[in-house]
Amino acid sequence: MEVTFLNNGNQAEIVASCACLRQYWNKSNDI
Repeated sequence: MEVTFLNNGNQAEIVASCACLRQYWNKSNDI
């Protein structure tokens, strides 16, 4: 996964992506 902090405009997208990945990771661990 590529994460760049050069574009401040994409900061919200990055945070949202991390939140989604976190949820997915938690669901995967529940199995």
